[in-house]
Amino acid sequence: MLGDAVLNFSGEGQMFAVFAGIGTVTLVALALRCISSYSAYGVRSVECWFCSHRLSVPRAQVNSFKCPSCGQYNGFTSDGDYNIRIPEQYDARLNRPITSRVPKPFNTQSNVFCDRCAVNQAILVKKIASFEPKSDRWQNEFRTYTRKLECIYSLCRECQAKATARIHQVPED
Repeated sequence: MLGDAVLNFSGEGQMFAVFAGIGTVTLVALALRCISSYSAYGVRSVECWFCSHRLSVPRAQVNSFKCPSCGQYNGFTSDGDYNIRIPEQYDARLNRPITSRVPKPFNTQSNVFCDRCAVNQAILVKKIASFEPKSDRWQNEFRTYTRKLECIYSLCRECQAKATARIHQVPED
């Protein structure tokens, strides 16, 4: 009968069976470890959300990497927020200073500003673009900031009249 069959290993046969069993278990464990290592630590091709640069990152960092092309951190929660706290977002002193020169005024026949007002408008736009809020109520802070800049870099009387006339010429599409 099948139930009466008992394997009887003695001596070398028993040792062989033990080693064969250990070897099989070891090979299976090693194969599983290799498979899991590959899936956990393999390399994936990703694209930077900011500059569209394609790069390869370890699979574990697919949603947490810094782009070597633009330097931006890529890692987001399901609702679109960063998945880590980025200190530079909360402390402006940690950011690199922005250095650039004031662009020369756009000079075409359609330019309605005199040279002085064109330079002032370029400065105004640059300063507004580099606005760094200091509080959570940034909308009010931004309005106050832009009003102050508009007073400092205001248009001369002639350019203000030309700008108003030009605005009325542009269709409201």
